[in-house]
Amino acid sequence: MSKNGILGELVDILTKGSQILLIKGTPGSGKTTLALTLLDILCKHGACFYFAAREDINKLLSLAPSILERIPHESLIQLKLPKHMPFSNVKERITYLEFEGRHPLFSKIYDITKNQKQSFIVIDSLDAIEEEISDLSITGFIKDLAELGNLNDISFILIRETSKEEKIDYLADVVIYLEKDYLKDRLVRSLVVSKNRFSEIKTTFYTFTLLNRNFYSFDAIKSGLTCLKTDLVKNIKPFKIRPHSENVFFTTVDIFDDTILKGIQKGSTLLIGMDSKIPLQTRIIPYMIIGINFLLQDLDVYVIPPVFFSKDTLSQIIAPWVPPEQNVAEFLELRPKLSLKDFLDWNALHVNSKNYLKIIAVATLESYLSEKEIIEYINQTILQTQQAEGLFIIGCNTDSDVYTYVSRMVTHWVEVHNFKFTQILLFNSPQVPTAFLLRPHLDNGYPQLDTIPVL
Repeated sequence: MSKNGILGELVDILTKGSQILLIKGTPGSGKTTLALTLLDILCKHGACFYFAAREDINKLLSLAPSILERIPHESLIQLKLPKHMPFSNVKERITYLEFEGRHPLFSKIYDITKNQKQSFIVIDSLDAIEEEISDLSITGFIKDLAELGNLNDISFILIRETSKEEKIDYLADVVIYLEKDYLKDRLVRSLVVSKNRFSEIKTTFYTFTLLNRNFYSFDAIKSGLTCLKTDLVKNIKPFKIRPHSENVFFTTVDIFDDTILKGIQKGSTLLIGMDSKIPLQTRIIPYMIIGINFLLQDLDVYVIPPVFFSKDTLSQIIAPWVPPEQNVAEFLELRPKLSLKDFLDWNALHVNSKNYLKIIAVATLESYLSEKEIIEYINQTILQTQQAEGLFIIGCNTDSDVYTYVSRMVTHWVEVHNFKFTQILLFNSPQVPTAFLLRPHLDNGYPQLDTIPVL
């Protein structure tokens, strides 16, 4: 769970005097989980209280005990009827006369925070409070909270059950929206900072996921190979990657988070579909990672590259991670005219090779062959790969007719889509149909592409 990303930045804001954070979103968007995650962290900085008017505290304790373990149970306050909240005695109700006639919640908040150095309070939700107050506007309610916060040094996290802009947004120091989107029936969650008053928040967009009732946020990804800085690996010797099974290629090294590729058996075909809007620098990372993996195992690699890539260009790209003696991938030489026979003849050169990797760019085939010829070439290459116990990777735009056809033939496919400020990967296999957020980085000098679940 990130403490240095958006969670860390929000904690920094809330611990600097009295602040109001407004979390907005539709039901099920993760508002309560985010608020409780923040409160869990804030327990290290002061007294924390959670007023629940929508959620059932007993249910939260049973479903999400880990997120509430640092919050004292007496600080989890159930508000069945916020307007008529019970008090233990009359004295408690009139402790601070200035709040006489206001919502009873103010008297309660004043009493539980008056002896604290700093306090943090979640009110879940403003909508439940609003339903109970006919004589008091929600705007006035928040203004009173701000006054009380300044008096007792309280920061408030307020939950609002809407994703619309409202006048009350002006009263908050920070306003964030939690959103749910669907990408091919896959749920993708995102967080947007829409208002930030005089505070430093470096990134205003995050994707996140809710796992085991916990909030996990991830930085927006920078596209391109800038994440794979070669100057970081000048003095790092590439290391061998040894298969953990005779039937599979990949190891415990974090290739695709050791989730996607470890179950692909020898003789398989993997279809990788790319959104046409994804920049070229990002497109080549998955192929580059897999290719390096094979080369470092001294396995043969054969490539039909994109038409605008030369052998020298591709060799230079992977050179920082592969010693010269192992950087021996074979590339089909592209000429002005190539026929189906030329492509099949090139395949025939590898008929005696075993455990190889073959990567083809369908866009290149489309420059030379008809759709029918492309399908014939792919079918024959799939059969040859099965016999050679190799791995055949087909790279294709997701809007291509060839992609639609091949996706019905293979059991393993990957789709990479642009999603707002990042890329989302959809993966399908007999074992793991799921979706991931992509994050390129280096691990011991080896380029990695982490896959973080977003469901």
